[in-house]
Amino acid sequence: MKKIFFLTVLSLFLFAQTSFAGGFYLKTIGELDVEGSALTQYWYTGTNVTFTGVAAASATITVTIDGVSGTTISDSSGNWNYSTNFTQGDHTITFSTEGVSPYTFTLTIGEVPEGVGSISKSDLPQAGVATPTLIMFFVGVLLISAPFLVKKALSFRTSS
Repeated sequence: MKKIFFLTVLSLFLFAQTSFAGGFYLKTIGELDVEGSALTQYWYTGTNVTFTGVAAASATITVTIDGVSGTTISDSSGNWNYSTNFTQGDHTITFSTEGVSPYTFTLTIGEVPEGVGSISKSDLPQAGVATPTLIMFFVGVLLISAPFLVKKALSFRTSS
């Protein structure tokens, strides 16, 4: 029984780190709130832009803009920011950090074209939620442990 408990706890730590690695995300592009969205193109009218986001504490975030890379480091709470100036037009931007898939999108500096609407946060699915993964993990552990627990309970009952 102790071995099963130990393996369960060990598995929890191994899988929980994988589940929570999705905590890397972009919060804002300048004054534009993009938290929870993962679009492939954004429009912004200002040329001085500060990107903000969340990553693991003290993580190095690589920012690549039109093929030129720079870095920033998140603080102890995981918050990070990166400021830069843009010219009018389209810019390819990639944010990456160790252990997480890079996020690439096009940022168009200039007026929003006719026919491009806005999306509210309630219309977008939330990204990076680990709860379903953890629930499935615990259900799996329970299903794997059930035969051993039943056997233990029956042997306890017959020996009483």
